[in-house]
Amino acid sequence: MTNFYIDDGEQTVRELIADLLERFGKQIESGRVPKVKLHYFGAELEINLLEFEGIGKFHTTTAE
Repeated sequence: MTNFYIDDGEQTVRELIADLLERFGKQIESGRVPKVKLHYFGAELEINLLEFEGIGKFHTTTAE
């Protein structure tokens, strides 16, 4: 897997990540698994939060 550093990304990428983290925070507060599904140009993507410093690690199951 290739690591992508947010500092190298464009502003729109940083805004997307900030929005995702906000959504994950709301999911964690309500006791749900922190993940989102995105549909874009016929593709379905699932993004899972694995760990958040100071909060902990999260375990999700996905089909491979």
